[in-house]
Amino acid sequence: MNEKIKIPSVDYILNHEQIKNSLIKDSVLLKTIVKNYIAKYKADNGIYITSKNDFINEIYNYILLTTQSQLKQVINATGIILHTNLGRAPLSEYILSRSFNTLSSYSNLEFDLESGKRGDRNKHLRDLINLITGAEDCLIVNNNSAAVFLILNQLSKDKEVIISRSELVEIGGSFRIPDIMSASGCFLKEVGTTNCTNINDYQNAINENTGMIFKAHQSNFYIAGHTEEVDINTLSELAKNNNLPFVYDIGSGLLKELKSLGTQKEPNVQSCIASGIDLISFSGDKLLGGPQCGIIVGKKNLIKQLEKNPLMRILRVDKLTLRVLYECISLYLDEKELIKHNPLFKMLSQTESDLKTKAIIFTNYLKKQTIDCKLISSEGKTGGGTMPDLTLPSYSVQLNLKDNLAEELYLQLMKSERPIISVLKEGKLSFNMLTITENEMTIISNELSKTITKDLQ
Repeated sequence: MNEKIKIPSVDYILNHEQIKNSLIKDSVLLKTIVKNYIAKYKADNGIYITSKNDFINEIYNYILLTTQSQLKQVINATGIILHTNLGRAPLSEYILSRSFNTLSSYSNLEFDLESGKRGDRNKHLRDLINLITGAEDCLIVNNNSAAVFLILNQLSKDKEVIISRSELVEIGGSFRIPDIMSASGCFLKEVGTTNCTNINDYQNAINENTGMIFKAHQSNFYIAGHTEEVDINTLSELAKNNNLPFVYDIGSGLLKELKSLGTQKEPNVQSCIASGIDLISFSGDKLLGGPQCGIIVGKKNLIKQLEKNPLMRILRVDKLTLRVLYECISLYLDEKELIKHNPLFKMLSQTESDLKTKAIIFTNYLKKQTIDCKLISSEGKTGGGTMPDLTLPSYSVQLNLKDNLAEELYLQLMKSERPIISVLKEGKLSFNMLTITENEMTIISNELSKTITKDLQ
């Protein structure tokens, strides 16, 4: 009968060479984490262990897990470019390197270099955004939900906000337009039906307590068949005739039309401003291709009202967001540079021929590693609640595995040093070329070579 071994003392564990060599050099913190693990172990298993060495290893691994960053660089092999769960728009080394010098030192974030007095942090992007979009002014907050909330709270609190029933949208994370309106202190005034709303619906809803006309882009779904909606020019005119602000949440954040990339159907900020819309809100990390933030552009008098709202202290963004956002937006000055240096647009610019060539190269990589696979036609998506009706033709490389082993490998790849997020569908595992770089093909190939054993194929 094996002798029962009790959990060693805290001092014994702390003096063990393996624990002393961990990343934590603060003795108080190290003692805390050891005591936490022991308490957790006792709650789950009691006071006995199988081996002191094994127990020390467990504590060491627990320390590693606790102190290592849980936010990791992953490989997106899903074919969804703006993958919400994977951080949406990726940022290039070019963009980050150009931002580095400013971020690694003090900056004039809120300091006016001409007067020597306190400055305005929105000033740093105002001229550039206004130039590209044609807006009079702009405001940056921490995400588009915050932008919508701020607009509603400042301009229509305790008033009715008119919106078509077809635009009462829900996006990721259970964000719903009606909930935001309610929380901001407005009263929702639905007009029209799910599929059809006309100008008379809006006109008949206007009364003495109307605060604004609001439009929300159906960014993550579309309605086909018998439909009717009022164009933004007509709504803008109706709002002006009734002395009401007209606000459009376009969400996806395309600054201007990029015909070479097939974005014609997506509303863009530049065109919306030209249509006379008073305020437009949108995300920074979707089709703008930048960091997470919410951007409001439009009439100067309305932006100035928003800036005075006490919520701005809560919703404002920091220097990291502003500096990186500047680099992303400045690329819009030259479409060739935008496609070259912004990963989102670089992926969108790939042709079917480009993707097929990548798939052939990747297939050859795998076959050299004696991994059985085949090239297949597939599809990709922009994702992130943008262009829901746009399918991007693509190619994927599918592995030929023994029955029921695709899911096992799918999970194993997510545990790699650089996790690989692949596509598991109908018992088949594949890698979509739309979102994979050439360097990542090598990484995936090497990881598969280490992970796949002959009994998996």
